[in-house]
Amino acid sequence: MKRSIGVVVFIVATTVAVWSQEKMRRNQGMEMDFFPPELLMENQKALGLTEDQKNAIKAEIQKAQSTFTDVQWQMKTEAESMEEILKNDKVDEQQALAQLEKVINLERKMKITQVTMMLRIKNKLSAEQQRKLRELRERKVKMKYDEGEEREMKEREMRERREMLEHEMLEKPQMEESQKREKKKGDMKEQEE
Repeated sequence: MKRSIGVVVFIVATTVAVWSQEKMRRNQGMEMDFFPPELLMENQKALGLTEDQKNAIKAEIQKAQSTFTDVQWQMKTEAESMEEILKNDKVDEQQALAQLEKVINLERKMKITQVTMMLRIKNKLSAEQQRKLRELRERKVKMKYDEGEEREMKEREMRERREMLEHEMLEKPQMEESQKREKKKGDMKEQEE
């Protein structure tokens, strides 16, 4: 019974995750026009943020975080309710779907809160600050990409070295054995002469 509950929970969670990922893929272009709060915090001086801008941005972040916390608590409660519904040997389909709808609506609320915060932050920035943030974000992405390529290249070199050492380790005993046989043949020839 626990196994079947686990399977149903997995299926529901997977369905919600796939739905969310699909929505994220569609919104990815839109999100590129937003600026994560961390990027602003890391580059306050470079952007020349005024105290009014900083205070307004902090207020938006705090407001969103408060909502995120409330919604996360609600989601945990609704997830527990979903688990209770799915524990039954016979699951009431209408009840399960209604509960799933609650979970999806809470996820929707999270996304709306996030986008609202990002919109308000963007609207607090000048066109020049937004241009500079785009450059900083692109530079950061490029650095991560370069670091990833460098790490991948080092891993490839290490793998090639390991393979070469393994090859040498395998060949060395064979070469030694071959040399011993040759020496033995040479010794036998000398004895025959």
